[in-house]
Amino acid sequence: GIESYGRDQTELFVNAAFALFSLITDLETVGPKEKRHVTVHDGDELLVIFLNELIYLWDTERFIPCGYTISVEGGMIEAEIAGEIHDPGKHPIYKEVKAATYHKFSIRQKGEQLKATVFLDI
Repeated sequence: GIESYGRDQTELFVNAAFALFSLITDLETVGPKEKRHVTVHDGDELLVIFLNELIYLWDTERFIPCGYTISVEGGMIEAEIAGEIHDPGKHPIYKEVKAATYHKFSIRQKGEQLKATVFLDI
């Protein structure tokens, strides 16, 4: 699983996305060459659904995100995602992640920050 932290939901979601893709490849090798737009609606489990949307982009297009502009409000996420298509000569693959799961999923306040715990199906 992954744990991510953020001062607010936006930072928490961005950090969780970086944590997810750092398990898949070396993000230092990825540049912001293309953009994708993702919209997610669903209240309480927005983070899991958002991460699964990113995994879907990876699975279907081999798109690797490296930058995020996210708005989280009213049970909805609007995200502009920068990244590039996987190049086997440039982007090593560490693990294939199948899904973010609801198993022990949580978002909690921890001091001044939010803490998310998400388990992944590898």
